[in-house]
Amino acid sequence: MPIRLKEVAKVQDSFFEAERVLEVDGEPAIWMMVRKQSGANSVRAGEAVINALPEIKRAAAADLDFKIIFNQADYINKALGNLSTTALFGVLITFLVLLFFLRNFRSALIVSTAIPTSVITTFAVMDQANMTLNMLSMAGLALSIGMLVDNAIVVLENIFRLREEGARAWDASINGATSVSIAVTASTLTTVAVFVPILFVPGIAGVMFVDMAVTICFALGVSLLVALTFIPLASSRFIGPRKSKAEQSRDVFSQLRTFYEHSLTWALDRRWVVAVSLVVVLGLTGALAGLMPTEFVTEGDDSMVFISAETPIGNNLQESAEILRGVVDKVEEVVLPEERRLVGLDVGVGKGFVAIFAKGVHAGTIRLPLVSPNERTRSKKEIEEALREALREIPGLKFSVAMPFNMMGGAGDVEVQIHGYNLETSRKVGLELREQLSRM
Repeated sequence: MPIRLKEVAKVQDSFFEAERVLEVDGEPAIWMMVRKQSGANSVRAGEAVINALPEIKRAAAADLDFKIIFNQADYINKALGNLSTTALFGVLITFLVLLFFLRNFRSALIVSTAIPTSVITTFAVMDQANMTLNMLSMAGLALSIGMLVDNAIVVLENIFRLREEGARAWDASINGATSVSIAVTASTLTTVAVFVPILFVPGIAGVMFVDMAVTICFALGVSLLVALTFIPLASSRFIGPRKSKAEQSRDVFSQLRTFYEHSLTWALDRRWVVAVSLVVVLGLTGALAGLMPTEFVTEGDDSMVFISAETPIGNNLQESAEILRGVVDKVEEVVLPEERRLVGLDVGVGKGFVAIFAKGVHAGTIRLPLVSPNERTRSKKEIEEALREALREIPGLKFSVAMPFNMMGGAGDVEVQIHGYNLETSRKVGLELREQLSRM
């Protein structure tokens, strides 16, 4: 028995006035936001959605073109890529420096393996501590890459020295690691002591940087363990034979050692000169620190430009959209096609969650995803400044070239709030202040 539509639904022939215009590169569009479930992996969720798009296009049997405005997984992958690059460069430079000073291929190779060994072990420790690889923990790991080989170098150099003096590889490894174990442990703990207080910092700074501090402490602790276990073991098995006395006498660093010995003797005989120099250096350090500019978070190039624009109040959606299409044309003139991925126009109020942040049908937002920084000649900051200069030419347009929101809760780098009991007086003061700030 057929079921008629009127039996299961109420059908009305009516008219609904549009309250929002969405366009991408001048074409009408539907914007779709996909969020991962709580606890899910952002990268895997993003990859799954992108891989499903071709099948969705085939199933729809329509002329659809998917364009990605923002993908959080891209930023995570870039952070992982930067860490990998940092680690590889650290391994390579460490190997070359040790090869230059020790002139022993095996010894340099042993220390170079300390970085990947320490990083992999740090990942295991972080996993046991229920930590995730996020922007801050990755930043901490990238920061600690350069410190992961410090202990290994000290231990290996001492083992190498004993081996050069004639000790057997086994004895040199045990005695060399034992004699400097207290020193490298103290050195590591002094570095850890710098980051431990961050765990007790109150407020948003403590919340933001706790993962970074914990990651650095984990990485340094693992590097100490690797230096006192893996390095002696590898040295006892793979370190090369000791040089003859004739070869040692032709050492190119013998003159450097002699110079250092004379310099050290001179400094010990003139301790007051060293003390005065230390005080002067500390004073200069404090003076330079006071002269350097400070900020909370550095401004990076995330390849995303936002333009918030307002037309005169009273314009309807069609009038506002027409004006902002002119803004899009100006944007396309300033930002070259090879510098951008697309231009997205959003005018109106919309429905649901997005309506909370909308200002009305007279306002809209232009989203401008850029190509990667290494694929363009201008930085994001230079492009934003060029857009500000160009958009000032459009009469009656109020605009802001900046992210409409930020993690700190403010609307921009500088935020001015006016508090008062009289609305008209507050409005008058606000308009006067706006005029004064616009002339600065």
